[in-house]
Amino acid sequence: YRDKTVVETLRGLDPPTEVARTDATAPPAAGSDAPAVTAPPAGPVRLRAASLRGIDHRASGTASIIRQPDGALVVGLEDIDIEPGPDYRVYVVPGDTESTDDGAVELDTLRGNQGTQFYDVPAGVGVDQGTWTVLVWCKRFAVPIAAAVPVAA
Repeated sequence: YRDKTVVETLRGLDPPTEVARTDATAPPAAGSDAPAVTAPPAGPVRLRAASLRGIDHRASGTASIIRQPDGALVVGLEDIDIEPGPDYRVYVVPGDTESTDDGAVELDTLRGNQGTQFYDVPAGVGVDQGTWTVLVWCKRFAVPIAAAVPVAA
């Protein structure tokens, strides 16, 4: 069973307790007819976050959906502590689910069951829209380990 701590960082990302607003425009200035447009953020922005919960396994931490300055999306598993096991994978799945059926996208092998890790979301996978589950899945035994359904602030 794999028991490993991996700590990664995204420069400029606020702690997971701070969920940023995702408005692309600012309200117009008083007395102005033209809307004010804000520049893209200089660093990553946390769009959604939720507590990671274990599914018949011990798990804690935060799962976040993060937008990079270039528009790319990333799943952050932050301050996690997941019961060790074999062959864990990280998925995003449409809806609120504990299954890898119906549109699940495997992001990567879980690099460590403790710490903070970031996983790139393939282009075209709209985890920033609608309801998505971040799922840690044990491929060897085909069972869910932990899940979170990140929501916007």
